Order: sequence, then structure tokens, then C-alpha cells
Amino acid sequence: MKSSKACLMIAFTLIIAACSSDKPTQLGISQPSASPVPAASATPAESPATLAPVPAKFRRTLVGLIDGKHAVVMELSRTKSDAEDSSELYGTYRYKKVQKKSLSLSGKIAKDGTVELTETADDKETGIFIGKLVLEIRGDDSRLKFTGNWKKSKSDPKALPFELAETRFDLGGLRLVSKEQTEENKKQKQTIDIQYPQLVGADAAKTDVFNKAMNEFVAKQTNAFRKNVKEMMADRTDAGDWPGNDLDISYTTTYADKNVISVLVWTYQYTGGAHGGSSSTTFNYDLQNGRLLKLADLFQPNSGYLKVIANYCTAALIKDIGQEADQEWLRNGAAPKADNYKSWCLTDDGLQITFDAYQVAAYAFGPQEVIVPYSALKEIIKPDSPLAAFTK
Repeated sequence: MKSSKACLMIAFTLIIAACSSDKPTQLGISQPSASPVPAASATPAESPATLAPVPAKFRRTLVGLIDGKHAVVMELSRTKSDAEDSSELYGTYRYKKVQKKSLSLSGKIAKDGTVELTETADDKETGIFIGKLVLEIRGDDSRLKFTGNWKKSKSDPKALPFELAETRFDLGGLRLVSKEQTEENKKQKQTIDIQYPQLVGADAAKTDVFNKAMNEFVAKQTNAFRKNVKEMMADRTDAGDWPGNDLDISYTTTYADKNVISVLVWTYQYTGGAHGGSSSTTFNYDLQNGRLLKLADLFQPNSGYLKVIANYCTAALIKDIGQEADQEWLRNGAAPKADNYKSWCLTDDGLQITFDAYQVAAYAFGPQEVIVPYSALKEIIKPDSPLAAFTK
């Protein structure tokens, strides 16, 4: 029995990397069992797993399969609510083999870990995930796991099982850990909530540059926010009725291995008005040489890489939002200019380009994301760049 369980776990790990070209119309989940999700059995190389409460706040990347064959990537975040037995969950997910806009997710997690996530595309409900989210702990390592069923609607009798787990990276003895910083200033009606990554390990030559860059970024953002709020509140005559000033920084590790780390950081600020504003910043770190990478470092000199990337992104954006968005706005925001492509990250599936709100379309369209497959870049990739490994 123990050996069969170990084989099942190994099979699941191997099949995550695979994906059928078929896919369900959208994703959804049927009602899971009310009993707790058991901890997965350990392989001979692993210590036994125990379960712990899901963190009150997190932003994590999970990967896995729907119906045993449709590989997906899910970005999932949690924000604590006023209710004791429930809190908000939100995020996105996409099919790994389908180059299209991610689907939006929103819902709640109950105290026992039961989750319902509604999936939407263009403001239309297209499916629902219903399942259990648990935190599995082995030694000093913890990992979120999400299992259950997907359905087109809650009343749909047909359900597709899914199993997702938080991504793990082999950094050759180093580890990425999350640092948290919270601050509240009631006089200024100011709240700061920050999560950012740090590299830990014995090799300071590989960790110091990355950690310094992240620390300096966080310090710059927080200092500018405090200064702005202090000046703004000093000039206000309605400070007593002011709803508050918020700074929230979170991140996602889009890819990491022994050679390179890609991190996408989101900075959200609210200092009044109809809505806050978000901006993306990326950190792409060459672990072997201890330096931050520029987009130009990935491609051959005089290869016209910006034009190649821009042509792909423009076509993808026109296909996705071109019918509703202003064409000139879109083309200007995706034009082959370095500043338009400053937010880039590596993923398993391609070069991920993030366009902030207002860059290629009005605020209502939100940020846009395009993944340029490595096959479209193969001819211009520098042979010794981190991208070369993805084209072999």
C-alpha cells in the first residue's frame, strides 16, 4: 500500500509537466467531501507531512491538472476579511498550452479550508472551483495544496476533478523566503503591508545583489509613500473623513532554477480618488554571475528583438481586447520601445510581458499580460543567455 501511494505521487509530479491539447470550455468544481483533505503520503526521501492552517494572507503560484490532463497555472491571493469564518480569495489562472488571457478568480475560504472560487472572463461567469485548500508542512518547508472539482456552474451535474500544488524551485542549495513588513499610522490614516522575496544560503556572492536590489526597491517605495501621505494629509481640511491611505506590495516568482530567478512585484497605492493604482516591477537575476539581467542580455546584438516581441504582443492584444480597446492607444503602448517592455519575466512557457493599466488600454481593461512562446524567439536568442535552455 505504501509503495503504491508513493508511485501515485511520483506519477502526479511527472504528469504536471504534460498537458493534452484538449481543454474544458472553462474551469469549475463540484462539491467536495466535507471530510478534511488528508496529508499526502511521503516518498522515501521525504519526511511525513502535517497540515496547518492556511496563512491569513498570501500570494502564491500553484500548478497542476484539471481532469488529469489539462495543465494550468493559478495565481492565488488571500486577504483577511472581518468575518471570523471566512476571508477573500482572488487571483487568475491560465492553461499552460493555450496562449490567451488569464481567467479571473474571486471567492472565499472558510475556516475549515473549504473554498469556492468563481471564474470569470470579460465579466461573464464561466465556471466555479469548489474544493479544499490546505497548508502541508514537511520539516521547515510548507506548501499549499488545492484539490476539488471544477464545473461550468454550481448546478452543473458534470464535474472535473483538479489537483494543484504550490510551485517548488531547485536553486542549488539556496532558498527563496518571504519577508513581511506591516505598519500602521493612525494619525496619517496610513497602512503599509508588504511581502517581498529574499535569497538565503551560504553563498553570499549569489544572494547579496538580489537581496540588496529588493531591499532598496522596498525602501524607495515606502519612503516615497510616507512622504507623499504626510504632505497630502497636512493640506487636507477633511482629514477626519478621509477613508485612508494604503500601500501594498506583493510578488510572484514566475520562474527559478540554479541559473536564474524571475520575480514579478506588484505595488498598489491608494491615496484617495475613485480607485487606487497598481504598477508592476520585475527582477530577473542571474544566479551564476550574481547580477540583474536586462532584456537585451537575452538576445543577439542587432537582432531587432524589441520588434519581434512587440509584433507578437500587438497581435495577441488586438485578438484579445482589440474589438473594444482604442487601436491607437494599444499600438502605442505595445510599440517596440524599451520602456514599453520593462516588465518582463521568464516562465516555463515563454517570455511573460506585463502591461500595466493605462499602458495599452483604459483602466477598465486592467493590466494585460502576454506570454511570448520561446519558439517565436528561438532565432534571436543569445546562445549563452538563460533563454537558450528553453529552446533545446
